[in-house]
Amino acid sequence: MATSITPGIPDARKQEAIAAICPSGSTYKCALIKAGATVGVIGTYAELGANEVASGNGYTTGGATLTGYTAALTSGVASVDWADPVWDPSTISADGAVIYDTGSGKVAAVLTFPATKSSDGGPFTVQLPASGVGVVRFG
Repeated sequence: MATSITPGIPDARKQEAIAAICPSGSTYKCALIKAGATVGVIGTYAELGANEVASGNGYTTGGATLTGYTAALTSGVASVDWADPVWDPSTISADGAVIYDTGSGKVAAVLTFPATKSSDGGPFTVQLPASGVGVVRFG
């Protein structure tokens, strides 16, 4: 008699994992990584240090508070997303962004832009990935 077993992590556990990584009751911010910086996968906002865009010209150290928290499960992949943060008006040049929990300082995601992104007196928008930022994908 042949058996049929599908290995993997149940969807409910994936949702629990993303909720543990990015709890819905927390406040999250998006801080910008200045152009030319070298930043690895950091664990805390404090590790960003001097690699953050300087305050002024529409940007404040610490970044923008994210709104619109949404946790989802799509095709077996758990993810969390927020509304795209915007600094307007601003004059900013950045190579990426860090999303972090303001309570713990823990980083939820480090994002890199395909090329240096700039604004010159207008809006600077970080388009968060359509698939969500924090993603839990198990086989």
